[in-house]
Amino acid sequence: MEIQHRQQQQKLQTSGTKVLLATFTDLAIRRLLIGLMGLSFLASMTLLVLSSLLLLIFSPLLFFTGFVFVGALARFDVAAALPFTGMTTLGWIFQELAGIRLLGFLQIHSGEMKK
Repeated sequence: MEIQHRQQQQKLQTSGTKVLLATFTDLAIRRLLIGLMGLSFLASMTLLVLSSLLLLIFSPLLFFTGFVFVGALARFDVAAALPFTGMTTLGWIFQELAGIRLLGFLQIHSGEMKK
């Protein structure tokens, strides 16, 4: 029993050489990853500075372009509302000509009230 226990302890023990090699490998990989992270950060900051300068240069143009887009959207809203307005107006005209009250509102004609 003791012999088996000693054999298991010897198998579980690692040598100092293995620990040293694992440590150096870890340091090499860690330095590489930190270097790549730094390079990525540097590239991101460079692009941020360049794009900020371009935004500063072209901001008046972009500002007025925003007004053009807002105006175009407002015109599309009006264009979408016009067919509804036209159909409603035609409906009122036909109701008036035919004397039909589809909605049941009070109609006032020449001083008299009709229900």
